[in-house]
Amino acid sequence: MIIGYVSLDEAKEFLKNRYEEVSEQELSKGLYKALDKIESLMIRDSGKSDKQELIFPRINELKVPDEIKKAQILEAYSIVKDLDDDNTSDIEKGIASKSISDMSITYATDGANKIGPTIFASSQAKAILYKYVRKTYDWS
Repeated sequence: MIIGYVSLDEAKEFLKNRYEEVSEQELSKGLYKALDKIESLMIRDSGKSDKQELIFPRINELKVPDEIKKAQILEAYSIVKDLDDDNTSDIEKGIASKSISDMSITYATDGANKIGPTIFASSQAKAILYKYVRKTYDWS
């Protein structure tokens, strides 16, 4: 079953030798969430059209680049495992800081794992995808 750019089997195979195992159900949910993030980006030379539902492959590309598949898998895994930052869910909710009694924590949300308004759980996925994004004045 293909979810966006990768099949569930491809994702499981990629993760098998690198990370700890996750259930198929968790992984498929993560792949859908990662796909939604990727599809929200403003990609240069997007292939999205009446004939093509998704952004990739882009115009003049015959197939989806392998690193895009890797980015979707890494983001999915990070979403499922909450890897890069224990507070990803707080950051994704827009929480910039927390205070408990005399202790406080402030999250660095100024572009750390963001492309435009989209916050990524995986810094690796963000770095891969950033190379494909169309630069605009309001995005950094």
